[in-house]
Amino acid sequence: LHVSVALLIYWLVNILYNNKFLSCLTSIFFVTHPIHTEAVSYITGRADPLAALFMVLSLIFYVKTVNTRKRMFCFTSILAYAGAILSRESSLILPLMILLYHYVFERKIKIKVFLAFLGVTLSYVLLRLALLGSISLDPGSETTVFQRLPGFFVAIATYIKLLVFPFDLHMEYGDQMFNFTDPMAIVGVLAVILSLIYIIKKKKNNGLVFFSMSWFFVALLPASNLYPVNAYLREHWLYIPSIGAFLILAKGLSYLYSRKRLRLFMTIVIIGLLSFYSYLTIKQNGYWSDPVVFYKTTLKYAPDNWKIHENLGRAYVAIDKKDEAIISYNRVLELNPEHRETYYNLSATYFRKKQYDLAIKYCDNAIERGLEVFPEFLELLEPH
Repeated sequence: LHVSVALLIYWLVNILYNNKFLSCLTSIFFVTHPIHTEAVSYITGRADPLAALFMVLSLIFYVKTVNTRKRMFCFTSILAYAGAILSRESSLILPLMILLYHYVFERKIKIKVFLAFLGVTLSYVLLRLALLGSISLDPGSETTVFQRLPGFFVAIATYIKLLVFPFDLHMEYGDQMFNFTDPMAIVGVLAVILSLIYIIKKKKNNGLVFFSMSWFFVALLPASNLYPVNAYLREHWLYIPSIGAFLILAKGLSYLYSRKRLRLFMTIVIIGLLSFYSYLTIKQNGYWSDPVVFYKTTLKYAPDNWKIHENLGRAYVAIDKKDEAIISYNRVLELNPEHRETYYNLSATYFRKKQYDLAIKYCDNAIERGLEVFPEFLELLEPH
């Protein structure tokens, strides 16, 4: 899926700018950059490349519809948009990207075609309301937009940092709240302001920069947490926005490469950058290759996350490291003393160690906290 998305990015950029070298650089930076390891290596992350595949495909055929007015292209574009929404709800942002395309490339909007996209959007929203009764991704959120806003700027600053310096990538960034005095929030505010000024200035004399930077911010909107989601930052949320960043990078490098006296030097730079990205991606894939490695590494960045300690304990049990599992489970109870499932997990682990008194003790603790213990396990404990 990831490679297919990269190939479609090549196709889209080439349609928009008729520049194969620019298209190649954009797609190859996209496919090698380590920021995408979460979206590719994390099994539930498959929604990101699947949604991106349909979104980019929809945009390709939308542009072809505008240029040729063929109904088959229009039908394919709308069908791909439906596939994108069903893959990931953040794809609802596609109509805004279509408007961005029209604004930058000064193409006249075909009202009937655009209304068809809005019709698909409305149909999905109504279907979600009918089935789930809500359009919120985090219905339990009790925070206001103003409370979440500093987190948006922290995320912007962090995303830019990770794109430029893709080090210390990991899964858990927490769900904490920030304020506007946080250094990263200040950096994020400045980055947004400067980007907006630059975007406005570049609209007339550099449409590519305007389009790329606008793409980045528009594609981030669904995950901005301005509308409540379940976190302020996730690496895989950069999957589609990063296309804009890589297009700018490719434009800058291709411009320097076009100068004959710099061609050899820029060839070395491009090969070096791609090798660097590839090395970091291969290294980062090791983070996802083993559950114990994954959870232990993640705990370096989130040492007080009880859920990760719980999962680490289960990972240890799976490889029959009972003592290590007990240490992890006890750490969970230090952080969350009322987590009843952990008492049960401790009971089962002590039972495997044939320490039946402790197994019974923790089983009782789980039952006292309202956990319905498997009858089969109680039968195993009964003789002891």
